[in-house]
Amino acid sequence: MKKSVSFTLLMMWTLPLFAADAGSARPKPAWQWTLEERLAKRYDPASLKDRITREATEPFGIMSVPQGTIANPSPTAARYPSIIVGARDPELFMPWELFDDVVRHAYSSDPASRAEIRAQIEQRAKQANFRLPDGFWAELGRTAKPWIDLGDRVQRAGRQLRLANPIETRELRHDLDQARDEACTVRFNAFNAVREHFGANWIAQFLYETVAPDVTLIRAAGADDPVQVLSFEGGCR
Repeated sequence: MKKSVSFTLLMMWTLPLFAADAGSARPKPAWQWTLEERLAKRYDPASLKDRITREATEPFGIMSVPQGTIANPSPTAARYPSIIVGARDPELFMPWELFDDVVRHAYSSDPASRAEIRAQIEQRAKQANFRLPDGFWAELGRTAKPWIDLGDRVQRAGRQLRLANPIETRELRHDLDQARDEACTVRFNAFNAVREHFGANWIAQFLYETVAPDVTLIRAAGADDPVQVLSFEGGCR
């Protein structure tokens, strides 16, 4: 099941001028990139334009590119549509985006969907020769519980809104506004707790090798803002 998730220095890999063995120069794995390297390539105009070509999209099932620009875009936002296909460019995702994705899908309230996503990730881990510890899903769920609970709270309020009377609607909208205000900090703290529990390098490798290949991000021009995504990475502080 493919999933989708609804900043400029140019990062370049170059071979040494006098490399003894050109084949020995290999790009480092996606999970080892720094935030600066991710942002530099993600928002480089040449990379943005390359990632919306037919050659970069259609082989991965993306048959159309967003047209136009969002209203009132930030002056720092990308001026081209932003498409990131995890199977092609996993290094361009920010860690928080992948953490958000795995929590949202692997702890879905729908048992069938939850089981399918977990099986997909476990298969990716096996293909990458990356071992998930026994009881991994229970441990991840326990450690990330505040973020999972906030997501459940938002979904529950959204469902209740459809049947709410005017008074209940005001209360539910207030709760949703409060949840939005809390979201960045709650996610940041939960992600840090997960990193501390499993190890920062281990969780980074998990996210980029088993989660990223099945994530696709598609945003219209002006919607992908490096200032915003970097702020989210730091807990909006």
